[in-house]
Amino acid sequence: MIKGLFLDIGDTIIMEEEGKSLNEMSGNLVEGAAEFLEEMSRRFQLVIVSNTVNSYAVDIDQLLVKLGLRRYFQHIITSLDVGIAKPEPGIFEEALRVSGLKPGEVIMIGDRVDTDILGANRMNICSVLLRWRDRHPLQLLTQKHKPSFIARSLAEIRDYIDSRT
Repeated sequence: MIKGLFLDIGDTIIMEEEGKSLNEMSGNLVEGAAEFLEEMSRRFQLVIVSNTVNSYAVDIDQLLVKLGLRRYFQHIITSLDVGIAKPEPGIFEEALRVSGLKPGEVIMIGDRVDTDILGANRMNICSVLLRWRDRHPLQLLTQKHKPSFIARSLAEIRDYIDSRT
């Protein structure tokens, strides 16, 4: 039974802007993000699991407050805070630890095969690839790179989640 969603932040919730750190971005949301988070937060525990270059959890927290999205997330896990980046297991292990969830109770949603999907799959976490734009290459090199589901929108992900619950 699904009890939680782990979500990357860049190009999953907030549109990434090339060459800008999270703090410098305008904070434009991926289409449907606010509605998706509102609905999913009523049903599941939501946790940000993000590789960051110069943003800590406190920075993401402040950005989410500014965007009116902070209330949807129980935890924020960043590679800078943990000292381990996706796809390494340690960042997922920390997210599981703080959330109290098990791998079979979580869906990881992200935009990168090489970090989000590979890392989740290595941990036996269901993985969903969000490809609302084709910014990152879709290289399914091995079975561990293959997501459980590929979606073009957060609405498609909602439908996929509905089909599993």
